[in-house]
Amino acid sequence: MDYIFIDTNIWLSLFYFTSDDLKQFEKLKTLVGTEIKLIVPSQLQDELRRNRETKLKDSLKDFNIKKFNIPAFAKGYAEEYADFDAAYKEAEKKFKVWKDKINDDISAGMTPADKVISDFFQVAEIISCDHAMVAAAYDRYNRGNPPGKDTKYGDAINWECLLRSVPESCDLYLVSADKDYRSLLYDEEINPSLIKEWREKKGAEIHFFTSLVKFLGAKFKEIQLRDEQERQELIAGLLSSRNYATTHAIISGLSKFTDWTAEQRELLCEAVIENDQVGNILGDSDVLWFYSDLLSKVNYDKLKASHTKSVMEYVFTIVTDDSEARADYEADKMDALENQ
Repeated sequence: MDYIFIDTNIWLSLFYFTSDDLKQFEKLKTLVGTEIKLIVPSQLQDELRRNRETKLKDSLKDFNIKKFNIPAFAKGYAEEYADFDAAYKEAEKKFKVWKDKINDDISAGMTPADKVISDFFQVAEIISCDHAMVAAAYDRYNRGNPPGKDTKYGDAINWECLLRSVPESCDLYLVSADKDYRSLLYDEEINPSLIKEWREKKGAEIHFFTSLVKFLGAKFKEIQLRDEQERQELIAGLLSSRNYATTHAIISGLSKFTDWTAEQRELLCEAVIENDQVGNILGDSDVLWFYSDLLSKVNYDKLKASHTKSVMEYVFTIVTDDSEARADYEADKMDALENQ
């Protein structure tokens, strides 16, 4: 039986999934215990609890009804204004009921993504990360061996749990967007030292995937996350865009999505830095609007050196300093919102 480890960042990405993609992903649960064994270290559960509210807060930041600025003379159209005012007040009431239900479900841990995660964990093998595992992870971190970053060694704890819990001769399918597991040379491959360690200690192979789309596409093709697949294809297209027309077309496709994981944002910003067919037209109103909206929820002060930080500095310099660019940006933003 194949063993599966899905990292915390992947579980958290479910809070950005559409309902259709969540339903598709749920199909994997029926295979747990028969074709696959899902391993969930207790360290991962702790990480998920700690970071859940941050992801939900990010998604809900712009979830509100904004007040309309109605000129005094427009209110002189009494019949139309009365109809609009009544409809708007009714919409406010319905929105409040909707948002209250969402807040209640968040507090109760009962959002659609919460339910899916809970259902998976009920059929998974939960591994307690005991003191010996934590000590081994700390030693690994001090020696500079992957996985690990900065002063944190949660990834190392999860890795030690996997080493001690998965039987010998069993392949491991590891799904993570975390760069700490990756090769420095080949971004889609796992760090070669982790491959070597798994082979030596388990006599088996590791199959590494940076997203659920790639994992399911390789292992369970009947489970298709269509919206996430489209996102990934558009991001890949932007990274490799060869002309400005293609870039504009891809930006148009990307603009219909609203929620992005930190990993997806970083890739989108990498396209600006690494591909001049994107970077050279960052000041064009449609591209500027997309990136300004993309980065509007990011806390700049908490960012480390990254493509995201570099693009954020440039984007908001344009919007702040260039009055013409700002005017174009605001006009295109209003058009885009009206056409959604």
